[in-house]
Amino acid sequence: IEQEDIDVKVMKILSSKYWAGLNNYQSIQTENLHLDLNSPAAIALNNRLYENAPTLLKNENNLLPLHPSHRDCIASVVLNDTLNNPFQLQLAKYGPVITVNVPKDASDEYRDSIYNFLKGCDHVIVSIHNTTINAQKNFGLTAATIELTEMLGKLKGSILCVFGNAYVLGRLQGLKNYDAIVEGYEDTHLPLQQTAQKIYGGQLFTGQLPVSIQPEFNLDQGVVTRDVIRLKYTI
Repeated sequence: IEQEDIDVKVMKILSSKYWAGLNNYQSIQTENLHLDLNSPAAIALNNRLYENAPTLLKNENNLLPLHPSHRDCIASVVLNDTLNNPFQLQLAKYGPVITVNVPKDASDEYRDSIYNFLKGCDHVIVSIHNTTINAQKNFGLTAATIELTEMLGKLKGSILCVFGNAYVLGRLQGLKNYDAIVEGYEDTHLPLQQTAQKIYGGQLFTGQLPVSIQPEFNLDQGVVTRDVIRLKYTI
């Protein structure tokens, strides 16, 4: 690293400290600190920020929000996560959902059995979890996960949700087969719960993609849904 680059970066750090007033040190009262930092107003703001983030990148024939009949078979398949995670639990609050989880190193036979099991469903919601930020290691995606994601997109009413770095989408195959694609950005409880609500119409999709992921997705891309058709869960 050149000394000039180091100087520029250190100056940015020092400028940020100056902006925060750290050049005039004052001790902080730490009593009740956790409560002060997690006030009801702060929690509400955090909730609103996450509510506006999930991005609907594809929505063939206005599939989302779902309008299932009581006879429809809906399945949720989580890849690389535990069964009945917060996403699946939130989906189940809106109606019966078949929940399935598949490990990242699932065998060919296991993937084939999952695919055949889900063929009779009207909607299959596929969600990818526990990715990484390491692009050199394919963001933690295994060949088995990529192959199964491509397979499940061929099913009727297929919906893909990626809870991780948006660039994960660029490493997946067969995205053209999905009827709907959602980018959730983070794999924490708020994005999982908020996205599940949006799929069923408890909240609107309003997010826009912050980066371009060629060739399918571009900066500021995002489908905005117009109708809230279910009750919303909130704090």
